[in-house]
This record gives sequence, C-alpha cells and structure tokens, in this order.
Amino acid sequence: MRRRGEKEIKIFDGNKPESHIKQFYRWITNERVEAKLYFLPFVTTLLTALAQTTLFVVVDGSYVGRRYVTLMANVVYKRRALPIVWIVVKGKKGHL
Repeated sequence: MRRRGEKEIKIFDGNKPESHIKQFYRWITNERVEAKLYFLPFVTTLLTALAQTTLFVVVDGSYVGRRYVTLMANVVYKRRALPIVWIVVKGKKGHL
C-alpha cells in the first residue's frame, strides 16, 4: 500500500510486482554493484557536454522509507532533476 503523496512505479514487462521487488532488492544489496560504476560514465558525459551552459543545481530533501531521509543535489536538464550527489541518513521528515 502506498503512503499519501508517494508515486506508484509501473513496469510493464509481464512480471509480477513481487518479482520486481526481489530483483531490485538483489541488485541494491549486491556488494559488487556500485552506483558510481553504473551512473558515473553518464554523469561525466552529460556534465562535460553541458560545461559551456548555465547549470541549475537543485537541492532536495525527501522522506525515504519509514525512518530515513535523503538530501540530494540535482542538475536540472530538460525539465528533469538528475541526481549528482546524495546522502541518506536516519531521521524524520523535515529534520534534515
């Protein structure tokens, strides 16, 4: 069940939601998976391409799970916020 204000993530590939939950859980708990390994090449390329333009950085604090909050710095690109750095800490919403 979603909490008020949370968005539902939809993946249309014919698998059951429980299967996706297990797959994502395995991916994020795998010790060999590092965010920088997957995302750094894209971020580096994008920021290099945008180096001659004005970049807008947006800072956002969000509630994650039941007891955690995250602070993210995002670069705005084509009306999307692309996270470039973040930290997740134990705490309550609004108390970051």
